[in-house]
Amino acid sequence: MSLAIIHRINQEPGAMPGAGLKPLTAIAYFVGGPLILFLAITGIVLLSTAVKKKSSGISQIN
Repeated sequence: MSLAIIHRINQEPGAMPGAGLKPLTAIAYFVGGPLILFLAITGIVLLSTAVKKKSSGISQIN
């Protein structure tokens, strides 16, 4: 009952799996990629919704 048997059972017919991902590659794809996208979208939204007020030197409290 080796791990090879389990892999054969779980594969779809005609599947030709490639080599597995290295740990750093997997982290880059599944953590780094989404994090970069999140930060980019956040930056775009913040820049597009920022209220540009002229500084008059006097602070106002609303």
